[in-house]
Amino acid sequence: MKRCHRKALCTDCPDRSTCPAPTRRDKRARRTMADSASLGLMRRAARILATGWYTCETLGVELYGKAPSSRNERMSIMVRARRPINRLGRLGVLAVRRSEGHTAEYTLLPDGEEVLG
Repeated sequence: MKRCHRKALCTDCPDRSTCPAPTRRDKRARRTMADSASLGLMRRAARILATGWYTCETLGVELYGKAPSSRNERMSIMVRARRPINRLGRLGVLAVRRSEGHTAEYTLLPDGEEVLG
């Protein structure tokens, strides 16, 4: 099989192993993690969001446990909590509002739990 020598991200390659290593790394870096939220995680997040308004940080604490102490841990929990929020938002079952600190707060719409089953 002919080896791919393109430096840019290409979608024409039938086999990723033919791409050079830097291009493969670039493809992995551009893959979105928002779709990696499982259905179980989305259901847990939906049950929590149905009880009130949550920021990414407070939802992350509810989903994953203890409140983070360092900035690194706080950002990690916020990023992990964004995954179910992004998927629920794409499904159209999430309401968003801005608080006075310009932080986004999320809650589940009344028919949201029916969509997830």
